[in-house]
Amino acid sequence: METEQQPTPNPGLQNQAPVPTTPQPKKPLPKNPIIIAALLIFLIAAAALGYWEYKNNVLKPLSLEDNQGSPIVLLPSPKNNTTSPQSTDATSSTPLTITTTFNPNAETCKTKVPLLSSRSGMMQWLQPTPIANLTLFASASPDSSYQDDGSILLAHFISGKYAGGDLIVTDLEVQDDGPGSGPMYYYIVRQAGSYTVLDNYSQATLPDPTDIKPIVNLSEDKTFDLPDLDFPKTIHSNVPGVDLTLASNLAISYNGSSLCTDNLVRLFTDPVVGDVYVDPTTTTLSYNPNFGFYAEAPDGTEREYALLINFVGPDNVPQVIWSNGQKNSFEYSYTDRTGCGSYNFASVVPLDMISPSDLTQSGLTVNGSPIYEFKDPNNAFLKNFYNADYYPADGGDKIPYDQFVAAHPLFFWKDPFNRLIKLEKTDFMPLAECGKPVIYLYPQKTEKISVQVAPVGGMSKSDPPYNNGWNVISDPYSNITNLADGKIYSYLFWEGRGGLYQTPKQGFVASQADVHGLLEDKLSALGLNQKERSDFEGFWEPKMQSAPYYFVTFMGNSIMDQIAPLTINPKPDTIIRVLMDFTPLANPINVQGYNIHTPVRQGFTVVEWGGVLR
Repeated sequence: METEQQPTPNPGLQNQAPVPTTPQPKKPLPKNPIIIAALLIFLIAAAALGYWEYKNNVLKPLSLEDNQGSPIVLLPSPKNNTTSPQSTDATSSTPLTITTTFNPNAETCKTKVPLLSSRSGMMQWLQPTPIANLTLFASASPDSSYQDDGSILLAHFISGKYAGGDLIVTDLEVQDDGPGSGPMYYYIVRQAGSYTVLDNYSQATLPDPTDIKPIVNLSEDKTFDLPDLDFPKTIHSNVPGVDLTLASNLAISYNGSSLCTDNLVRLFTDPVVGDVYVDPTTTTLSYNPNFGFYAEAPDGTEREYALLINFVGPDNVPQVIWSNGQKNSFEYSYTDRTGCGSYNFASVVPLDMISPSDLTQSGLTVNGSPIYEFKDPNNAFLKNFYNADYYPADGGDKIPYDQFVAAHPLFFWKDPFNRLIKLEKTDFMPLAECGKPVIYLYPQKTEKISVQVAPVGGMSKSDPPYNNGWNVISDPYSNITNLADGKIYSYLFWEGRGGLYQTPKQGFVASQADVHGLLEDKLSALGLNQKERSDFEGFWEPKMQSAPYYFVTFMGNSIMDQIAPLTINPKPDTIIRVLMDFTPLANPINVQGYNIHTPVRQGFTVVEWGGVLR
């Protein structure tokens, strides 16, 4: 850890309408009586067959058993019924800052949640409709990151502060800051020729006006609450005593119409949020499920809830007692990890992958629920874990297989919804963390600054000690004085595990000899100055020497804000967050690259870099 830095020049101051269709002439019906009779018989048979399919596949509920043997009924997705959930606990709802992404499968969806009514009585919700010929932003400079913007009409305000106005959502497309980034969405009130951004419901703050400028009368409302879009942090499931928690750090998908339920199963109806859906547990799915719990808001966005396993605490140590009476004291993970985060809420094992006859009870949770392990220590699933997924953390040799099995490398638990959850011992999992993220602070003047970072999976290291946040004084050159101990630092350091995200497939491939040049080029394009690049390369290049080739990708603010939200007071003018992931390769591979837009460092600038540590 560096403790001194020579002052350098202030890097914080571096600078469409529907197309009408032509009516087609109607064809005359056949007049032959035999043909007419045949048609009638065919129609009657088709109707009977259709009803039989409906009765057996739609009206028939799916029944599972919970871990107490009690049946759990999974209701079929609704077809044409209307849903108008009324709030029974308005105070339980809290505003949520929304991050939205368009669902490319919206056009092919067969079954959608019906249009919801207003819980607050403030809105008249509509089928989302694109607004033709409406542009709110434009480039402010020749090198602007602006690409395009478009808006969708969501609702009319029928009462309250904005009565008579329209609620629209505007997607502002900018040049990417890396894979996983996308348009920025703003919820805006359109009223009498003026436009007001609702900050509580928009993805991001308004863009830098020197980069992207509004071309309409645009203002911000930082305090307005819209109860219809405020979802409770916790909802009660249909299983007594089992609650679901809002995963507010995740992106919320925007379908362009309403929640698609083609591949989902309706689980229960909540009095506030309405119908709640889950992913089916099968290996035949055409997508990678999060295994969350999904509900729709009346604007067509989707909210995801997660089941918190109540016998696993913040320390990730399951409170279980093995059959021999020994209490577990080791960490386990019940999500499937990717990079320095996870790609699902729970590691649900499909029902057609492991048979109950393969398992035997091997202990109990602190709540009295049984846990299971494989009957056969040579089960192929367990063998594969040992051979393919087990990597000693110190890079040494694996322990013998019989010792591996005796150490309870994984076990299973049936959750209250009859899903088989796999828990893997972290000692045997590939080591992956958000490695050495460091935060530089470049205020325009020496001032006191409060910094909080909240990696979703928890923080494992920090320097200076985190203590629920850093309170420091920094000058314009990132000479940081920690108020708790008076020591001086060049940056704030942390390591930990992030939240839910997918490791990008876009990136770059370089030979080992070209790694330095690739890092220098891409880090410069991402906005890091010479000292920041030197610090980055000094830490990461020694870890990229063992293979002849490397796949390298970088994620920016949008992904970092999901896996490790950052809060700084006073609020910076410019924030640059960079997370690198890399994979050693024996041979070069073909990958899709991407363009990098270099951010402009203006005013109080904060820079953070890190990588996936394996």
